[in-house]
Amino acid sequence: MSPASFVLPSAAGEWGIDLITLRSYVDSEHARIAPDERDSQIGELARSVDMFQADFGISIDSTAERITLVTGSGRVLDHDTALHAMVALWCECQVPEGTGCNVAVPITASSVIEQIAASCGRQVRRTGTSRRALSSAALDPEIGFAGSRRGGYVYPHFLAAYDAMMSFGMLLRMLDRQSTTLDAVVAGLPPFNLRQESVFCPFNRKGAVMRTMAALGEPGSVVEGVRIGTDDGWALVLPHATEAVVYVHAEGATPESADATLATYVSAVQEAITNG
Repeated sequence: MSPASFVLPSAAGEWGIDLITLRSYVDSEHARIAPDERDSQIGELARSVDMFQADFGISIDSTAERITLVTGSGRVLDHDTALHAMVALWCECQVPEGTGCNVAVPITASSVIEQIAASCGRQVRRTGTSRRALSSAALDPEIGFAGSRRGGYVYPHFLAAYDAMMSFGMLLRMLDRQSTTLDAVVAGLPPFNLRQESVFCPFNRKGAVMRTMAALGEPGSVVEGVRIGTDDGWALVLPHATEAVVYVHAEGATPESADATLATYVSAVQEAITNG
């Protein structure tokens, strides 16, 4: 149900792969897919990967920009794990010398990305959470790959924007170059513990919240929102640009630590809304 259905079959033929397509057509009357229908389609894809013993499965969104990945074992990857896998593959495949050897990811992405990149001698640039912020960072000659937490990936040497077909092609190329599988890549990733919660916040209280959080934040580290370091992770308080919501993101070394950090700063935001 994507424009990619027009070109993917012929492109796959040139790539020398066996491609089995599901719902390979465009329905102009059904462009938007409800979340439950989307989950059902991803489930069908995972079952098909197992049935056909495919190396992996890929679901392309209706705009042919973002992808969802399914490993050969039938595991549907959440977008964070998929981002980590794509960063790991790209860092291992690219020659580290010269320009275009670093990566860009949103400030809300896990800190394990720095760990993955450092193991290959790469650096990570943190950007804002918008598509525009990520694409702008990708225009820097030092950036060779940029990835979002929603399945959108940017390869600046091709186009400084999300492109599902390019993401599919690069994934095939990187797996082939490393002679590995998506399951093996995922199995080698560091564990991570990310949390997020939204807090209702009237527009006229957002300033008070951010002033309170800024007093706790890390000087000189602001990309977007206010980031606060903890003993084994971080928290990020980020107001929504157009809605009466403040997002609290947190990461910790363990699930319990991440939960505790999230709870601490959700409470701090709620206190600032009431009394800040």
